[in-house]
Amino acid sequence: MTALSSVPVRAQQSDLQKTGQNPEEVLFTFNYQAIGQVYVTTLYDPQLDQIYLPVNELFSLLEINHEINSRQQYIIDGHYLHPDNSFRLNFKNFTASLNEKSEAYNKSLFRIREVDYFIAPHVLKDLFCMYFEVNMNRLSLSLEADDMMPVVERKRREEERESMQGISFLREEYPLLYNRSRSVFMPGLLDYSVSTINTLNREDYYNYSITGGIEFLGGDLQGTHLGGFSSSGNRYFQTRDLRWRYVIRENPYISQLAGGQVRTSGLQSWDIRGVSLSNDPVEPRQLQTNHIVEGTTEPDSEVELYVGNTLVDYTRADALGTYRFEVPLRYGTTRLRKQIYTPDGNVIVDRERIRTPFQFLPPGVITYNIEGGIVEPDFYNYLSGSPMVQGNVSMGLNSWLTAKAGTEYIEDTYDYPFLYGSLSGRLSDQYLLNVDLAPDALYRFQSSVIYPSSRSLSARYTHYTGPSIYNRLRADHQIEGNFYNPFQLAGLNAGFRIGGEHLIFQRNSYTRYTGDLYFRMGRLNLRLNYRDNIFFFNDDTRYGTGQLSGSATYVLPRNKHLPSILQGAYLRMSAHYERSQNQFRRIDFQVSKNIINNGRLYVGASQDFQTGLTRIQAGLSINFGNRVRSSTAYRGGGNNHSIRQNLRGSIGFDNNTDKITFSERQQAGDAAASVVLYTDNNNSDSFDAGDDILPYGAVSLDRTSNKRVGEDGVVRLTQLQSYYRYNLEVDRDLIPNPLLVPSVKEFSFIADPNQYKRIEIPFYRSGVIEGSVSLQQGESLQKRGGIRLLLRGIDNEYSKIIRTFHGGEFYAMDIPPGRYSLQVDPVQQDLLNLVQRGRVVKFELEPLAEGDFIEGIEIVLAPSTEE
Repeated sequence: MTALSSVPVRAQQSDLQKTGQNPEEVLFTFNYQAIGQVYVTTLYDPQLDQIYLPVNELFSLLEINHEINSRQQYIIDGHYLHPDNSFRLNFKNFTASLNEKSEAYNKSLFRIREVDYFIAPHVLKDLFCMYFEVNMNRLSLSLEADDMMPVVERKRREEERESMQGISFLREEYPLLYNRSRSVFMPGLLDYSVSTINTLNREDYYNYSITGGIEFLGGDLQGTHLGGFSSSGNRYFQTRDLRWRYVIRENPYISQLAGGQVRTSGLQSWDIRGVSLSNDPVEPRQLQTNHIVEGTTEPDSEVELYVGNTLVDYTRADALGTYRFEVPLRYGTTRLRKQIYTPDGNVIVDRERIRTPFQFLPPGVITYNIEGGIVEPDFYNYLSGSPMVQGNVSMGLNSWLTAKAGTEYIEDTYDYPFLYGSLSGRLSDQYLLNVDLAPDALYRFQSSVIYPSSRSLSARYTHYTGPSIYNRLRADHQIEGNFYNPFQLAGLNAGFRIGGEHLIFQRNSYTRYTGDLYFRMGRLNLRLNYRDNIFFFNDDTRYGTGQLSGSATYVLPRNKHLPSILQGAYLRMSAHYERSQNQFRRIDFQVSKNIINNGRLYVGASQDFQTGLTRIQAGLSINFGNRVRSSTAYRGGGNNHSIRQNLRGSIGFDNNTDKITFSERQQAGDAAASVVLYTDNNNSDSFDAGDDILPYGAVSLDRTSNKRVGEDGVVRLTQLQSYYRYNLEVDRDLIPNPLLVPSVKEFSFIADPNQYKRIEIPFYRSGVIEGSVSLQQGESLQKRGGIRLLLRGIDNEYSKIIRTFHGGEFYAMDIPPGRYSLQVDPVQQDLLNLVQRGRVVKFELEPLAEGDFIEGIEIVLAPSTEE
């Protein structure tokens, strides 16, 4: 901000403006947000009854950019709020201009004095829409403006910077009160799905699947059993994903041991029956490393750094214009925004997007994976029953590069252990690179980038050294690529995506490609897709069918003028065209809508132009009390008709309360918790007979979960991740009795796998204290009112200010159990020149069902000279 330090006014100013008598200087109080109340010097011409405002003084207070034109006197140049809004106040020819707008005024509206340049208020109103209200009786000046003044914007930034203090990128963990509790056996969760398909004059089918999870030998055991049969007598049974796992949290050497049907983590994943061992943490890491953000701009600029939309740091550029930040880098996508405020008021915004895949390790961290067993049958039955062993080690070399090396041996494929390695890196903060090196199989290079505008590009090239289990198509080269670009078209959101794959064989090649184009217009979404393939056989080229498809979706508004059955309905229409046949292949239409409270109905129709067949489909999905979900679907066309009925849900056994729970969501493999909020009537610090349950969902977690209060008053939290650490917070505002306080408000727990973890939170009545404050005067004590007492928790964050009554007594209630200190406000002691005699009062409120009561607290003050 450049302002007038002095106003160079020549002697000829008396010849410049001679209208009316010499105006008088009048001191006004100016009150404006972010400035407060200040005095400004104005001019008043009594003959014209005209007030003149000081341009330099007001613009400096409001931090509006302005300066004297060094070549032409009596001219103030600057820009209003933005560098593009240039203005000029010409006190020589009495004009004012903003950008292309210029206005000439009567010379009586301009005044010049030694202290400042003065102008009539309505000139500023015409030019900047700044409305100054002048009160001659109170000698006050106020401002209303359509735009936010720079001083207000600066004050807002300062407040944001103050509030950002304490922002942490690491997830804050509350004290751990409920650690992992292991059991030899604990019944847990069971997911089920039952389906029937009934047809007319054809075979009927009946299918089921059961997925169960329990705790066994201190670990989690789970698996899925599938089965089914038909009306003709065909049947099948299958067990899959049967696995036992033992997890050790926060152990750098071993974190997981699993046995059963597991999956390998090598160059290509295989399903095996065997064992696996790893030190990868079961709870994903939060931060990978610290990231440096630096650059140059105009010297003395203010630079703010945002992560997402949260201000996390700020600095000021040095004399060379350089600035530097160090910010922790999260896994996933981090959106950074630098906002630079230059001294001349310009605002520069720079955005970048940094992706950190989970295969990136923090510098110096080493992880390993070892798997061994028998290969499960696969689609090709290529390696079924073959013994195999796989192991790999990864290490974070630095903040942008991670290396991995491994070996794999599969019987009947290679006569020696197969070696491979990879490098994963990030260049220029946004380009991800990955290189896979397997000399006996392939060399693969891939890269991807996502720009701040969401434009993205990815490419991958693979060179195969020969036929192998990693090259089942027996190709020599494989090239893949994708490009996505969003754009605005006539104010509408739009975008297109193109992608493809090119395979090169010894004597021919194959190419497939696809392209998408979409538009979004309010509630309407349009999408167009084209896909095709090309075969090259020596000198012969053959094209595919060339499929062009388009779709449109629209959500009807909840407009009272529409029939209720259509309000909020979802409409979708699609068409499919084959270029090779030069005709439409199929047209589909579907409408769906939520009905009743937990149901959804859909109806659809399609026309197949190749067969001339019209198909109708309809379905109804209903969630019965969040206990079970039913799905009924009908499909019919020609002589083929079928009705499919499916019931699915989950059953849980809460061993802590001997309660069977039902849910429509799948739960096996997850964790749950049953939280008991109760009044501890016998002060035993545990839930016993005679204690009263508080049936309120007054708890919340810092991670996603599903909360439900059961008929027995227990709060059940489901959809938890096994072995994760959760922060739990008690919301006292949801308890109707305001006198009840929990024994602990914030704590964390480890979610036990495949079971409900019991958590008890006792509530007690809040405590009460009372006493008095006296002033020592000679040998006598005199009660003193109006004294401020500071009550602070010793083992908690509770704080409160208590004031003594007129008679010197004080009283405070609704104090949670705990240890506290009580003292006279030191600031007030200094003002009154008093000191508190004796030590700071300390006491403890016991957690009692009827509430603890402490009385007779006496605090004595004495003149500081006597002390």
